[in-house]
Amino acid sequence: MKLSLEDLLIEKPLSLFFWKLSSEEKNFFLFLQKETEFRDIQNFKDFLEWISRSEVQYLILGLENPEELKENLRPFLEIPLEKRRKLFIILVSPKVQTLTNKETFLYGVNLLINSGDLSSVERILQKALLFWRDLYLPYFKAQEKFKEGWK
Repeated sequence: MKLSLEDLLIEKPLSLFFWKLSSEEKNFFLFLQKETEFRDIQNFKDFLEWISRSEVQYLILGLENPEELKENLRPFLEIPLEKRRKLFIILVSPKVQTLTNKETFLYGVNLLINSGDLSSVERILQKALLFWRDLYLPYFKAQEKFKEGWK
């Protein structure tokens, strides 16, 4: 993948889409364009390229078979921890249950959405982001205090 000048001059965080489901289903995420730029990726190596050069806020994976993600976890292990903590990964598939904690953990993502529930994706994402922020808030506060101590 070769990034263009336009790609390098992005002013907002990114929402990256690795989408192998119906293209119409991807339109349920249009509300994210208020806060992010959309880019499609063709493979997980493209994802690593983007995350090394830009602020990626969301990685949205639309997969018919969620097991494909487990087979391709290697790129996710290469993400620096600081970037991974700020990245919100959403897996959309007809073979997962929406908002299930155990499976979310097993797939190494932040949110699972059944493709049949996409009509409520904005509300589902808001709920998941509240949980995620509550989970990481103490960590980010401690990190900021630690940084202040080193100044």
